[in-house]
Amino acid sequence: MKILLIPLIGLSLIASLVWAEGAFEGTVYYGMTQNPAEGAEVKVVRTQFPPYEDETTTDESGEYFLPGLPNGNYEIWAEKMGGDPEWLSDTLFRTIDNDTIQVDLHMMEIE
Repeated sequence: MKILLIPLIGLSLIASLVWAEGAFEGTVYYGMTQNPAEGAEVKVVRTQFPPYEDETTTDESGEYFLPGLPNGNYEIWAEKMGGDPEWLSDTLFRTIDNDTIQVDLHMMEIE
């Protein structure tokens, strides 16, 4: 029986590493103000293999939440219809084992 437990423990450890997830949450603001950007699209793109991307839209308070992301390095950006995407491409964010990363974004206000 002890011989069977070792492989099962090893398999469960591997499975937990493969299926571990993280999340992003934050608020999108216009410019450097504290005015929330309601309805902005927030998108994350995993920069390593296997590729993965996800997106969501901010609520009336400019807040967003992207759960269930596979662990890895991500770029993140926000855009509002009619505007240019605001990349944070110089910064890679790494999701790790059920952690939630707080990322607030500032984008140009559309006039």
